[in-house]
Amino acid sequence: MSKKLEGEARRDALAVLEATGWAIVADRDAIRKTFKFKSFVEAWGWMTRMAIEAEKLNHHLTEEEMSILNPAREEVGEQVRAELGEAFLTERNRLLDEGCGSLEQVRRLVTEARRDGLLDEDD
Repeated sequence: MSKKLEGEARRDALAVLEATGWAIVADRDAIRKTFKFKSFVEAWGWMTRMAIEAEKLNHHLTEEEMSILNPAREEVGEQVRAELGEAFLTERNRLLDEGCGSLEQVRRLVTEARRDGLLDEDD
């Protein structure tokens, strides 16, 4: 587990983060950054890349981090959520139709993951 930064080390780290768009959350010991994407597909791609990097670091989302993702459920209107859901289903179906879930594709992904050290030989 990481050690909590304090004093000057904390101020220095926060200054670097604030310079890259992070902000201190009022009334909480937390920071936040809002990311905006041109499309659902772009956002999904970014989340996937972050998940892969987190897995490489053997990091799994904590309840705290999961709660950061929840505001979208509350702050995005019903119509927008419906549109995003429809866009997701359309894109998912397109990918499935192109064979992304085929046995050959899954085998290729597993082979690449093993080659890249993301999976043990026993997995």
